Amino acid sequence: GFKKQFLPESDSILHATKLLEKGQSETLEFNAPTEAGEYNFICTFPGHALLMRGIMIVK
Repeated sequence: GFKKQFLPESDSILHATKLLEKGQSETLEFNAPTEAGEYNFICTFPGHALLMRGIMIVK
């Protein structure tokens, strides 16, 4: 829950932001993978992943 910021323990999670309240924002900077491909990203807060998701494309 809130104590773990709704992040499951998984090696698939490479980067994450803290939980944000309405109106807050945060910048997440990281080096993209060197291997070309499509990388999924989602919001792990319960119920949010249906709409808060996308694909990062590395060429």
